Amino acid sequence: MPGRGENYGLFLELLDLIMWLEESASGITIDEIIERFGIDRRTVERRLNAVRAANLFVGDLELVRKEGPQKYFKLPDKRLASFILASFTEEELAAFSTASQTLRRNNMTAQASALEEVEAKLKRLLKWKTAKTTNLEDLLRSEGLARRPGPIRRYDEDVVKTLREALMSFHQVKITYELEGRPKDFTLIPLGFLYGERQHYLVARHADGWPAGEPHHFKFSNIQKAEKLEADFEEDPTFSLADHAARSFGVYQEEPFEVEWLFKPEVAAEAQNYLFHPSQKMIKNPNGSLTVKFTAGGRLEMAWHLYTWGDKVTVVKPIDFWETLPAPFGKAKAGKGKR
Repeated sequence: MPGRGENYGLFLELLDLIMWLEESASGITIDEIIERFGIDRRTVERRLNAVRAANLFVGDLELVRKEGPQKYFKLPDKRLASFILASFTEEELAAFSTASQTLRRNNMTAQASALEEVEAKLKRLLKWKTAKTTNLEDLLRSEGLARRPGPIRRYDEDVVKTLREALMSFHQVKITYELEGRPKDFTLIPLGFLYGERQHYLVARHADGWPAGEPHHFKFSNIQKAEKLEADFEEDPTFSLADHAARSFGVYQEEPFEVEWLFKPEVAAEAQNYLFHPSQKMIKNPNGSLTVKFTAGGRLEMAWHLYTWGDKVTVVKPIDFWETLPAPFGKAKAGKGKR
């Protein structure tokens, strides 16, 4: 007689089988179930009988078709997926992606992997949903992260919710934005979000320049009002939020340039735990120091971050890095990029 642990394992396998049968559009064969779970044909028949017995909860097991000796089964009602997902909002599900990225950026890879596994299981359940799946996938794809040390400014969550709804439904948005101390209205094509540690940003193009025009960044904290408009827009297949974010060290956009930093031996181990940029290359030097190379724009944000390392880091490239910055950086760090 199976013990409690064995019963729990069988229960999980049965749930996995039900989810698989719900996901499949063309049906699953007994041979495929044997291969996936490593069980014999008689055990598969017992599992399928258990699924049939649970029809009150999962619907009727359907024989889709026969091809020679092969039979193809599926659960067309998808009741389990509907039941599990009923308590989740799209924003809650999208938060998994943001959280796992944050964990990875803080070198917590085990926790990030565990969270990504949960996210993957939930996304498997979402495959059968049509419009709602598209909305969630769009939201997940639109969420980006941009690192910047420091406090986060407050913003109106209702405004951000409206922006998300517009982004997911491909609708233009009208915002009232504080610019140089005065409110100004903009009609925008929302493209995504960038999350920094000092500021969060809406990435958008001006609607009157669509589909051309460069993306602009609008601070959440400066958006006073947001209204989703009836006018819609088509997704730009040439725009990638990930590629857009990778152009910069933080969220300020400028032409990327070649970067090389040299960390002293006493902080090399600590610096090695950082992901400064997705394109970075790290080189351990014979004297124990660490060289970090990448290509990106955003020199002002680089300066803010480098300032936290004090004299433990030297900017090798660009050689005129500190001289091109405004005060206090230009004066305080002048000449630090030369060896």
